[in-house]
Amino acid sequence: WCCYTTAIDQWTKMSDSIYFRQNSSIYVNLFVSSEVNWTDKNLVLRQLTAFPRESTTNITINTSFDEVHMTIYLRVPSWIVLNESWIEINHLRQKLDLIPSTYIQLPKLNWKPNDEIVYKMAMNIHFESINDNSQLVSILYGPIVLGGLTKQAKVLFNDVNLIRRIQRSSSEILLFETTSVDGTRIQFLPLYEIVNQTYTVYFPIQ
Repeated sequence: WCCYTTAIDQWTKMSDSIYFRQNSSIYVNLFVSSEVNWTDKNLVLRQLTAFPRESTTNITINTSFDEVHMTIYLRVPSWIVLNESWIEINHLRQKLDLIPSTYIQLPKLNWKPNDEIVYKMAMNIHFESINDNSQLVSILYGPIVLGGLTKQAKVLFNDVNLIRRIQRSSSEILLFETTSVDGTRIQFLPLYEIVNQTYTVYFPIQ
């Protein structure tokens, strides 16, 4: 999480993993504003999202045919908050069982022009401890590692509810804040947003 050199190598590989295709099925693997042009089906699938600044992604189907047969699978991330997440197709909430770390098959198989999918993937703040010390943690929001803007790792309370989100809209960067055990106020940003600032990603808790 603290190695930018390794991270740079990975960014260029992500674009080839947004979607996967198999026979008449398409898998939405990453939540990135993008589109895929499936020429065999004369179909364009377009995804629009501000993830992770917001927790929803909108997918629209465009085709010159009256109807296209296709199975769509959406990735259900390991970090998803199940009781706050949902999928809508053409504004109708679907009764689906979301299982983390799997793909969910959408029940609709025949797609028409301008059909729309809205996928809400609720996220929360959680701790993730290092392997050999359960009291030394990183702080994540969904899949996003947060860096604390501090010159030294302050001791935090072992209660994620004390970390407050203070971002006001999806046009602003994710921003969180808490107060350490010694009373110091600490702000947290996604690690990828931190430039030329002193930070740490590991905090002792008590």
